[in-house]
Amino acid sequence: MKKEIIMGLLIAVMLSGFVFADDYSLPDWKDRYVNDFGGVFSAGQVGELRGLLMELESNTTAEFVVVSVGECAPFAPSQYANELFNKWGIGKEDKDNGLLTLYCKAENKIWVETGYGLEGILPDSKLGALLYEYII
Repeated sequence: MKKEIIMGLLIAVMLSGFVFADDYSLPDWKDRYVNDFGGVFSAGQVGELRGLLMELESNTTAEFVVVSVGECAPFAPSQYANELFNKWGIGKEDKDNGLLTLYCKAENKIWVETGYGLEGILPDSKLGALLYEYII
């Protein structure tokens, strides 16, 4: 009996996450490279980032998008980034070479989501080290 209750609760939690993700409205992108919904960058910083990311794409075809939001709730930052990455279709479809860096202001959390085409050159360990060295 206990086992059935636990399994029922686990299934309900999993399904509620999927239903909620469909019902929750993620923002539409306003800029191809920098979307500062959380208001953390100055206009100069946005311009500088945009220039760097445009140059990166023209040199490598990789699409790198930086996003800040006021809060990620009710999602965890990892789920919010994944949902946004998929909704916006970041990366070339045939190469899956997108990279999303998300900052959730209220949670004070950063998450990086990569397409499979970049995982070979940007594994999680390398991304973690880069975040630690340059951002944290």
